[in-house]
Amino acid sequence: MRMLLSDYIRLVNVHTEHILYDEKDLNRCIDKIELVDFHQVLEHEGIKFWCYNAGHVLGAAMFMIEIAGVHVLYTGDYSMEADRHLMAAEMPSTSPDVLIVESTYGVQVHEPRKERESRFVGTVSKAVKKGGRCLIPVFALGRAQELLLILDEYWQQHRELHHIPIYYASRLASKTYINMMNEHIRQQMDVANPFKFQHITNLKSIDQFDDSGPSVVMASPGMLQSGVSRMLFDRWCTDDKNSVLIPGYSVEGTLAKKLLSMPDEVQGMDGRVRQRRCEVEYISFSAHVDFVQNKGFIEGVQPANVILVHGEETGMLRLKTELEKQFAMVPQDERPLVFNPKNCAEVKIEFHRETVAKAVGSLARDLGGRGKGSKGVSRRAAAARRRGEAFDVQGLLVNERFTKRLMSADELDEYTLLKVGGIRQRLSVPYFSSAEALRAFVREVFADDSIKQEEGTFGTRLVVHGAVAATLPPPSAKDRTKLLLEWDASPVNDMLADSMVALATQAQTREEGARVKATGGMGVDEGGVAATLSSKVKTEVGEEGGPPALGGRGTGVAGARAVKTESSSAAGEGAAAGDRERTKSPSGSVAGRAGDEARASASVHTAKPTAAAPRRGDGAAGEDQEGSDWSSMLAAALLLIRHAMQDTFGKGAVTVTSKHKKKPAPPPAAAGKQASPDKPLSAEIKIDTDGAVARLQVYVVPPASTAVSGSGESGGGGSAGWRCEVVECTRDSLGSQISMLVERLRAAVSRS
Repeated sequence: MRMLLSDYIRLVNVHTEHILYDEKDLNRCIDKIELVDFHQVLEHEGIKFWCYNAGHVLGAAMFMIEIAGVHVLYTGDYSMEADRHLMAAEMPSTSPDVLIVESTYGVQVHEPRKERESRFVGTVSKAVKKGGRCLIPVFALGRAQELLLILDEYWQQHRELHHIPIYYASRLASKTYINMMNEHIRQQMDVANPFKFQHITNLKSIDQFDDSGPSVVMASPGMLQSGVSRMLFDRWCTDDKNSVLIPGYSVEGTLAKKLLSMPDEVQGMDGRVRQRRCEVEYISFSAHVDFVQNKGFIEGVQPANVILVHGEETGMLRLKTELEKQFAMVPQDERPLVFNPKNCAEVKIEFHRETVAKAVGSLARDLGGRGKGSKGVSRRAAAARRRGEAFDVQGLLVNERFTKRLMSADELDEYTLLKVGGIRQRLSVPYFSSAEALRAFVREVFADDSIKQEEGTFGTRLVVHGAVAATLPPPSAKDRTKLLLEWDASPVNDMLADSMVALATQAQTREEGARVKATGGMGVDEGGVAATLSSKVKTEVGEEGGPPALGGRGTGVAGARAVKTESSSAAGEGAAAGDRERTKSPSGSVAGRAGDEARASASVHTAKPTAAAPRRGDGAAGEDQEGSDWSSMLAAALLLIRHAMQDTFGKGAVTVTSKHKKKPAPPPAAAGKQASPDKPLSAEIKIDTDGAVARLQVYVVPPASTAVSGSGESGGGGSAGWRCEVVECTRDSLGSQISMLVERLRAAVSRS
């Protein structure tokens, strides 16, 4: 290889500015070269590769590369035709996903070997018999050995040519590697070395070369760019007795390619223009496949994708067209794709592979039923296999050098160089409320048995699901306005921590909606829900609106027993003011709505409507009041649900669409019971969010009803309450979310 690359450097030294590498680069490269044999499988960082005989020149190889299960075959230069000393290229047994193949000759077809050899020796013999000299430019490593064998054999058979010398002006042509040659040469080696030529001599120096008589000279380079072959051409091209026989492929821009067009004049290496009078013959001994050989090889290896390289643009395009015509008969899903990219162009191909992981260690023993305590796993695996079903397996999937293995986390350091580690997260959140308030909000989201409270010198700590700890420092601490969250990082634990941050924020900004008792544990105070409604009513109708039970200054519903609050004894002018305003404006004003919502807010917190007592100065008020308790209870429930939905989905997404009058049959008259009035007992709420629509029906449950009421009590003579149902929903997840919100509201009302 060193001789070959050194020869390249010497030949291109004419254009120093275009040299890709110099002698120093070559020496550094040689130190990194490792020798491999055909079919020897090597691996580097998970990439496997091995090589096959390419039949191009001595040692030529095509490489198969496997990366993550994808096979790529790169042929380089190859020949499917056996000659006098080399074997034809091998046909790989593995079908590649990508075949990168040469297209040197495009759609051209080579002349048969016997005819080609006959023309070759005939042209050489004709040139020397007329007293001329025959120049054969060849590559230092290529078909030189083949042509030497042909000429020596022909000279042996023709005694009249024995006096005419044959020279080769390259040391490389004399190098032979018998183990890489065909069986014919190996058998000859048992008798005599076929490369010890009888009629061929090595030309050591052109300076002492006597070319006064006829002779045959093989010299490199093959395309006459420079070197010995170019110097001899400049010396011989003006004599019409001489001949130049070009035996191989030539590239555009070289003198060899130009001579094929038979120019009258050529420019020598010294810059002088010379007349070309010598004969020029082209006989292809190229060690590249032609169209027939290339097509046969592609069909033999059956690639999924073909990338054409090493050819002229026009020839590659013609070859691609012919191949696509051949593949047109193949079914569409099996038809190879053909690419002919330009130099340095990128080709992107997608591969779809099933991911296969090998179970190792205790996990493999469990799946096979051989591990200790693995009966449960193996039973499930065996049962799933019998049914042809998949089953779940838990473990760590390790992808190392394109190989996937499944193993237990405890055995990670045993089968890999990896170590098990974790991240402990600590987050400090500003918090100005109490531990009881935080506990109350946490209970609304998480089950009681998943919450653990710890007390100590560190303060109060709430642990949720044993994963996320929220610690509040004691009142004596210097920095007591910080809530410290700690957890081990994981997708689930991170989600729990986010929830705790949100609950801590709500406990501060909405603590008035979940006031806790000063004593008696961390349950929600009876005034909690009332305080929430008070805030909503004050926001909508002003500080003056609302009943005393909700912190307003007006009178609540007569006879209703309100939940205890600090302002429960205030005068009830809010509702009356609303009634007076409604009389003036039947269509409904803000003040009128305030009266409705004030009554509604009061009645939702009554344990049970009692017999109505007439208001002062209004003799008929007792009869009107008897029915207003029911509509007030409905309005209260409507207010509660509407605001809860608006908090969740946004104000613009929630609307009260209609109210319906229902006349349920009154329950049997009984002492202390009031009959269901002829008032609107139900209403509808529409929620339109993110393209999904839901319709809710809110209605009052009479005391005799057996349904579960909003107050948490059931019928059968129980207390009155409200009920909410999802009667229509276009998305299941939205319906589930609404039902959960209603259930939480019902539980809150029940506790209050």
